[in-house]
Amino acid sequence: MKTSSSTDSPSVDLSILFSTLSHPYVAFERNLVVAAASEDYLRQTMTTRKDVIGRHLQDAFPMNPSGGSETLDAMCASIEEVFANGKKTDLRSRRYDIRRPDFDGTFEERYWNIQNVPLVLDASGAVAYVVQSIEDVTDSQLKIKNAEDRFRSAEERFEATFEQNAVGIALIAPDGHFLRINTHFGDLLGYDHDEILGKTIGAMTHPDDLEASTEQVAALLNGVGLPYTIEKRYIKKDGTPLWVRVTRTLVRDLSGKPAYFVAVAEDIADRKAAEAALMQREAYLQSILDTVPAGMIVIDHQGVIESFSRAAERQFGYAAGEVVGRNIKILMPSGDRERHDDYLQHFNRTGEARIIGKDRVVTGERKDGSTFSLNLSVGEISPGSRRHFVGFIQDLTDRQAAEARMSELQAELIHVSRFTALGEMASTLAHELNQPLTAITNFLKGSRRLLDQGGEAHGAMLSHAVDQAADQALRAGQIIRRLRAFVERGESERQRENLPKLIDEASALALLGAKEGGVRVSFALDPAAQTVVVDRIQIQQVLFNLMRNGIEAMQDMPIRNLQVATSLKTDGMVDVMVSDTGTGLAPDIASNLFRPFMTTKPTGMGFGLSICRTIVEANKGRISAGPNPGGGTIFRFTLPTPETEESGHVG
Repeated sequence: MKTSSSTDSPSVDLSILFSTLSHPYVAFERNLVVAAASEDYLRQTMTTRKDVIGRHLQDAFPMNPSGGSETLDAMCASIEEVFANGKKTDLRSRRYDIRRPDFDGTFEERYWNIQNVPLVLDASGAVAYVVQSIEDVTDSQLKIKNAEDRFRSAEERFEATFEQNAVGIALIAPDGHFLRINTHFGDLLGYDHDEILGKTIGAMTHPDDLEASTEQVAALLNGVGLPYTIEKRYIKKDGTPLWVRVTRTLVRDLSGKPAYFVAVAEDIADRKAAEAALMQREAYLQSILDTVPAGMIVIDHQGVIESFSRAAERQFGYAAGEVVGRNIKILMPSGDRERHDDYLQHFNRTGEARIIGKDRVVTGERKDGSTFSLNLSVGEISPGSRRHFVGFIQDLTDRQAAEARMSELQAELIHVSRFTALGEMASTLAHELNQPLTAITNFLKGSRRLLDQGGEAHGAMLSHAVDQAADQALRAGQIIRRLRAFVERGESERQRENLPKLIDEASALALLGAKEGGVRVSFALDPAAQTVVVDRIQIQQVLFNLMRNGIEAMQDMPIRNLQVATSLKTDGMVDVMVSDTGTGLAPDIASNLFRPFMTTKPTGMGFGLSICRTIVEANKGRISAGPNPGGGTIFRFTLPTPETEESGHVG
C-alpha cells in the first residue's frame, strides 16, 4: 500500500473547503494520495472519507479484475501530467467500476467523464494539488453499448430500437456522409430519410461548432479517442440553427477498420433558450441596477455584503470588491455599528420585523469617514432556506440642502410680502400716524399759548392738554411697534399662542382706515377656541392679508361687512373664518385662487394668497375659499390646538 510523504504534501488543509462543495470533487497530492473529497464525490463513488482520505488512488478505489487496469493507469498518468505541466487534462467516457458498499466482492459497471485541474496556492506557480471533477455518464454509455450489442445481435431488434427511439439516431460513414437516420432525427432537422442521404454531417453543422466536432471525429478514427458527448448546433433544412446534445461512438468491423459512426442527438433547444433568456434577464436586471439612482445592497442573514451596486459605490465611495464579503457595519457610523448585529440576531431568532418594509431616514458613513443622511428601505428575500436582505438607499444630502434652501427662500418671500402689504397701504398708515402727530402738535402749541398768558391761571387746562398729547404719543408709538413686529424677520417658531389676542393684534393693524372707509367690522370668537400652536407673526400675516383683501373687495359695494370668526371643530382643530360682502370670486378664479401669480387686483402680483397657503400648511393647517351666501367671499383656514398637536391628528 502506497502512503503520502510529508515532505511532498502541501501544508494547506482542504477538508473544510471540500466539505462545503456541492459537486463531485476530489483533490490529489503530488504522490497521488487523496487529500480531500466532497460529499457528492463520496456518494457517487460509494465510498466514505475513511475509505479514501490519506490513501493512494490505487488503494482508495479497488479495481474490478474483469475490467482491466487501462482506466486506472490513464487516470494516474493524467494527474501526473497536470503536476508536470500545470495544464488541465480530460478523460471522456472512461469505464471504472465501483465496488458495491456491501463489500461482497461485486462491482457495479460505471462510466465517467474526468477532468483534472491544477490548484496553485502560492505565488511560486508550482502545482500544489490536482483537483479532479467527475461526471457519471453511465446511463448514456450503457445506452450506446446496449445499442451496439443490439446492432450485432439481431437486425430486427436493431430496427425496432433505431426507429422507435425517442432521440434522434443517425448512422454516418467515416467520411461524414449520412447512411441512415431514424424518424426522430429527420424530424429534428426537417429532412425525410431520402433527402438527407448523400449529405454530410459537416454541411449540417453550424460553422462555429465545426472545428470542435471535426477534432473529436478525427480522434475516434485515429483510435486515440473514446465515445464523446458534445453540445453543438445543427443547421435545419429551413436554415435555422438547432441546439442538440450529440453522443457519438465509432463502430468497427471485424477487422478493426472504422465501419460507421452512431450519433445520438437530443434536442436541447428549449434548455438553451431558457439559459439565454436567463442570461438576458440577468444582464437586463444588472443594467437596471447599474443605472438606477438608488443604491442597492444585498446582505445575508449574518449581515455579510453579497452585492453592492454601482450607485452604492458612488454613494459610499467604496468599490464593490472592497466591501463584498465584509459586514454591512462598515457603512454605519459608531453607535449604529455596534447595535446592528443585535437587530439581525433578534430578527433571525424571533422573526419580528422592525424595519423590513418601512422607509427610515438613517445615517451612513462613507469610505473617507464622512457621514450623510440616507433614506433606507429594506426587504427580505429567501432564495432557498437562507434569509437574505436587500436594502435600497437614497442619498438625502442634496434633497435636504434643497429643502433647507427652499425653506430659507420661502421665509424670505413671506418676510418680503409683509413689506409689500404695508407698502400697499402706505397712505392709510401715513394718515393713521399723521392724526396723533397732528394732535400732539396742536395740544403742545395750545399749552404754549396758555403758558404765555400766565400758566398758573390755566393749570387745569394745561394738565389736560399735556395728558392728551401723551395719549396721542402712545397711540403713535403703538402703531409703530405693531409695524415693527409685523415686518421683523425672526426665526420661524411654532408655540402656544392665545388666538383672541393674536387676532386682536393683527386686526389693529389691518383695520387701520377701515372705519373711515365705511366698513363695519364684527368678531365672533368661540370661547372654546383659545389656544393654538402656531408661528404668531406668520398667522397674523395671513389674517392681515385676508382682512385687507376683504376691505379692498368691498370698497365699491353698498354693504361693507367684514367678520372674523373662530370655532372649535370636532376633530380638535380650530377653524378661523374671514368673510366679506365684496364682489365675490369668478368660477375660473376660484379653482386657482391659491396658485402663484393668480390675482383679482389690477396691480396685484398674485403672491399674497399663495403665501397664505404656504404659511397655513407650514403651520399644519389647511386653507380654502368659497362664496358668502349673502354675497362676497368666505376664507377659512384651520390651526392645530395643543391637543391635536400631541396626538398627531393635524392637517
